[in-house]
Amino acid sequence: MEVNGLRIAPLRRRAVAAAIDVLVCLPPVAGVVGLGVYLAYRFRGRDEEGDMPRLPDPSRRWQVLLSLATIASAVRWRNTRGVGARVMGLRRVDVRTGGPVSVRSALIRATFGVGVRRFSSRWRPRAVAHDAATGTSGSCGRALLLLVALEAPALWPPLHQDIADRLAGIVVIVEE
Repeated sequence: MEVNGLRIAPLRRRAVAAAIDVLVCLPPVAGVVGLGVYLAYRFRGRDEEGDMPRLPDPSRRWQVLLSLATIASAVRWRNTRGVGARVMGLRRVDVRTGGPVSVRSALIRATFGVGVRRFSSRWRPRAVAHDAATGTSGSCGRALLLLVALEAPALWPPLHQDIADRLAGIVVIVEE
């Protein structure tokens, strides 16, 4: 499908690109996380019950700094693509011009993402009670509901945009 002379990327092609990104990124990330867990157990020790001591929650200052760094990083790398997008020939463009994503659009998209994460972290309880009857916890359902609410609009044509992309005026296209 074409809009403003842009060939909009079909959902199947976008899903394959995301799967490629997961397959490429998951092993190194899992290795780093596993190494971090190993080192934490090795050097931090255990408490009296044999459990790993919990790290303190980051202060509000660190949370704000991390949010600002996330936004700055998203703006800096706004026109780069992952391995999956390169293999599948996809890229994000400004829907009005068809050109590269502008700083303004990247700021809107990144700020929306940070805001959603901040909202959802306030929404979930700190201590999650596990329901033995169903085998689930309450926060999993709320997180899934939030994910569906944010990503479901991408399923409907014509532009297949999620909420962040629609606010920022960004669309995913197939490169010619």
